[in-house]
Amino acid sequence: MKYFGLAFLATALVLFGSYKSRPTGFLAKQPLCATPPDTIDTLTIGCAQIIQNRSITNLVKKHIAYNQTQKTVDGYRIEIFTGAGTEGKTGAGTIRTTFIEKYATVKAYLSFNQPNYSLHVGDFKDRIEALGFLEKIKDDYPNAILAREKVLK
Repeated sequence: MKYFGLAFLATALVLFGSYKSRPTGFLAKQPLCATPPDTIDTLTIGCAQIIQNRSITNLVKKHIAYNQTQKTVDGYRIEIFTGAGTEGKTGAGTIRTTFIEKYATVKAYLSFNQPNYSLHVGDFKDRIEALGFLEKIKDDYPNAILAREKVLK
């Protein structure tokens, strides 16, 4: 039994003593200073080095190209009128005319979503800008509300 314990201890030392943790995957195949394969892109910004798969780089480029083709973005408009029927149509047209006379630089959009006509104004990319304009026109249009919509870039 004494010899068995010593043999077990000697075997364990030989096995575990020679074991060294080795990197796996990409690092196991190539040393750290090697050039990454063709499917990997590297970018150095200051002291940081970004290593990423080339397919990620291609997806980012496609996303940028897609965004450049879009004419609208998520934003806000202010709804200053909503009404139904023929009274809604004539009312929206009248209010649109008076709004454009007073605020010539702000675009007005008349829309029909059966059975309602609504008049939305502005192309605001952020909520703070839209709320500022809403406060400015609140005296003229007390029922005006903020509406989240696709707006022109």
